[in-house]
Amino acid sequence: MVSRSIAQKICSRSAQEHSKRTTPNVNRLDRIAAYDVTGNHKYLYTAQVIFDDMHKAYNTTPCGGLWWDKPHTYVNAIANELYIDAAAHLAARSGDASQDYLNKALEAWDWFQKSGLINDEWLINDGLDEDTCGNNGGTVW
Repeated sequence: MVSRSIAQKICSRSAQEHSKRTTPNVNRLDRIAAYDVTGNHKYLYTAQVIFDDMHKAYNTTPCGGLWWDKPHTYVNAIANELYIDAAAHLAARSGDASQDYLNKALEAWDWFQKSGLINDEWLINDGLDEDTCGNNGGTVW
């Protein structure tokens, strides 16, 4: 079990770490875990703020979904998987806003299933080709 002091240390990271979308995604997970341990709503609020920042970039790629990074260089699976995860976790914890987060999770999952990131064997490809919006033939996880 995570202690309160560890949860507080995890959540005291600098805002300068947020250059990549996956970093805020991971930080959001840290904050939700800290909220679950401590019950301190500042952690949940911070996770919501991080998600809202990510959501501003959702569907701004030529292919739909979320960019891997803020400079918009790549559309990949993990950023989108973590976005779905963030929305689902927040839906389970956000009271009046829960339905909004649930709708965002379902919309993103619908896109993800249709994006070409999942192959016939249900393995996940690393990313999409920006020009064709098809599977880029990269690493399969």
